[in-house]
Amino acid sequence: MTRAFRIERDTVGEMPVRSHAYCGVHTARGVENFAIAGTTTRQFPLLISASAMIERAARETNLQLGHLDEKRAGAVIDAGKKIRQA
Repeated sequence: MTRAFRIERDTVGEMPVRSHAYCGVHTARGVENFAIAGTTTRQFPLLISASAMIERAARETNLQLGHLDEKRAGAVIDAGKKIRQA
């Protein structure tokens, strides 16, 4: 049986985050503290696309510099594919 939540930590403390979520503690705190987060309000498609491009460039750079391993880089790629499908 898989756990429904994992524990994420930041400078504020610990917080449960859904196990299947691609986000971390900062996003979870945003959803909890700001009314617009987690609602049906959607971002502009071009903003989402631009963010995905920035994440890809950051992933490739960090991979080349040795700051990111292949497994984590693959996870970023998979998340980006799912974002484009949504």
